[in-house]
Amino acid sequence: MKKERPVSIVMLTHNNLFYTKQCVEKLEETTENYELVIVDNASTDGTVEYLREMEKKKKNLKVAYNRTNKGFAAGCNQGVRMARYGLVCLLNNDIVPFAGWLDKLKEVMEKGVGAVGAKLIFPDYTLQHCGIVFEHRDQPMPHFWPFHRFFGFPEEIEEANQLETVPAVTAACLLTTKTVWDRVDGMDEGYIIANFEDVDFNLKLREAGFKVLYQPEARLIHYWGQTVKSKTDELDSPQRYFQMNFERLMIKWYQKLTLGLAHV
Repeated sequence: MKKERPVSIVMLTHNNLFYTKQCVEKLEETTENYELVIVDNASTDGTVEYLREMEKKKKNLKVAYNRTNKGFAAGCNQGVRMARYGLVCLLNNDIVPFAGWLDKLKEVMEKGVGAVGAKLIFPDYTLQHCGIVFEHRDQPMPHFWPFHRFFGFPEEIEEANQLETVPAVTAACLLTTKTVWDRVDGMDEGYIIANFEDVDFNLKLREAGFKVLYQPEARLIHYWGQTVKSKTDELDSPQRYFQMNFERLMIKWYQKLTLGLAHV
């Protein structure tokens, strides 16, 4: 049965030890039949020491310790290479999962599906993520802006509670397979530190003919943005490279989005 298939959960860490501890503890309470693969991108706040202690206690945990912050895309590629199982779930460390979340993702991961995303909610139970859509904008120059549908709406709204195909889902919680990952060569490491590499990955999936699904029955709290809140003048700050990454996304995909890839 699909629910019994083991999953490799790939998590990146870069400081924010409080959230990592919380996520690891909640995974133990809510999740079965998984290994946890953590790629630490040069944390300096005690995360490394915590992970080394956890390695001694947890048989289902493996950790890679990077001496520099390799960024989200490279870290995810590294983690997927380390994964033991064919099913792989990318999961942010600032997540609190509810019981059954992973089983619900696995239920709809079938042939032809490249990725399944979850319903992510803020601690106040409003929507953070229920799929990503693209809006064409003309200013300051023509582009397609990817945004979270119904951001900030109550999670109970009908539109956010339908299993459906969407243009993209966030990699804060994304189930895929190693076969699919390798088919599209994983994430593009040309994106610096973080931002838009997951959108790029979704577009590669759909260009290759795979569907991207949103599964509302997989529910998780997301303390959105905790991993990207460093100062913008720091070399490993995602916001420092936000515009550069968005320009990369548009250079690669604008024409194809115009020709129809923006819609499902």
